[in-house]
Amino acid sequence: VFLLLAILSIFAVAAPDSTIFWLGGAVNYSWTFLFFIWYMCVLRAMFEGQPLFGDNMKIRILTLLWGLFCGMSNENNGPMVLLLTFCFYVFIRFVKKESLPLWFYFFFGGAFAGVIIMLFGPGLHARMKYDAVGFGIPALKEKMFFHINHMHNFIKANLLLPAVNFVALLILGIDWDKKAFKNKDYLLSLLCYIISWTLIAVLFVAPDTGWRPFYSGSLFSIVSFVLMLKY
Repeated sequence: VFLLLAILSIFAVAAPDSTIFWLGGAVNYSWTFLFFIWYMCVLRAMFEGQPLFGDNMKIRILTLLWGLFCGMSNENNGPMVLLLTFCFYVFIRFVKKESLPLWFYFFFGGAFAGVIIMLFGPGLHARMKYDAVGFGIPALKEKMFFHINHMHNFIKANLLLPAVNFVALLILGIDWDKKAFKNKDYLLSLLCYIISWTLIAVLFVAPDTGWRPFYSGSLFSIVSFVLMLKY
């Protein structure tokens, strides 16, 4: 499994030449993703009742900074961290009816602040000044669908894994005794697949991003593929 992940992490991620080897602007889409996926590991451990660390003031300060870093990372990871944190909160508090440690709220506050800084800070406005495609001219309802015609680029950049995952998860899910939906590996594969496309959907408003922002989505697609094989 680790060998497969290593191979796919080189050849099946979006634009490996720029996101992994060329440490330029693409760093925003590759190296910051480590903090994103570490957070996912922490949430899974908490969900399974085996938290990876306790709750004290030092942890709260560290998770506040962690959340700030995740929120500021880039235009798809930041909003996705907020969405996942909110969904996890709703599930734990209202479905499982359990309490959450205080560091969780510190992380959420940091992530929210990070997203606000990223979206309204001077860096984004400076980038918009150099906009060469007239992004500021169309109405919001047009901007919401700018990037849909680039979705096939994500599938190609990910070595067709999104298509393979979709067909495999669909076939495995069509099971009269609902066995798949009782299996943790299948559910995690499905969750990672949904996350991968949500990370891409955040980019819908971008008129033309290239392939680099697909990095985080392609990695979650790889994880979904490996979990599906494990199932």
